[in-house]
Amino acid sequence: MSGSVIKPPTIKQIIAGLLAILMMFSTMIKEGKFGKVEFVLLTETVTTESEEIVLEVRNYSLKYVDYDDWFILEKLNGETWERVPATGIFYHDAGSLRGLTITKDTINFERYFKKKLEAGDYRLTKKIGGKDYVVSFTVVEASSVSESTTQPA
Repeated sequence: MSGSVIKPPTIKQIIAGLLAILMMFSTMIKEGKFGKVEFVLLTETVTTESEEIVLEVRNYSLKYVDYDDWFILEKLNGETWERVPATGIFYHDAGSLRGLTITKDTINFERYFKKKLEAGDYRLTKKIGGKDYVVSFTVVEASSVSESTTQPA
């Protein structure tokens, strides 16, 4: 068996790794995130032509958090939140997110609602680690976004 020799890390590498971990924990503690979970919308602009949104689940704790495919989408109608009826299929894809990790979650409107969303204010609720997390976003007319990007500054 010919093999390569695996060299153990040097003292400098060990110290650099420990400093990186300390800096990461220091930042999380300073920002009040350590031990928490965040649910964040990554998609900057959602238009009536958008097919999906991308979200992130950020686990700043040391524990595993469970989550699945299921979510609730509501649209603001006046002062009342009304559920957007899902007509598509939800797969009961359960997952578990390790501590100190991040995962992306893509919500495809065609898959769940068989249509694109109309303009308006929305909120999406998802259960993560046994708690409800809410992300709010506004869907704007696609024409208003393309007009604003084509006009000179």
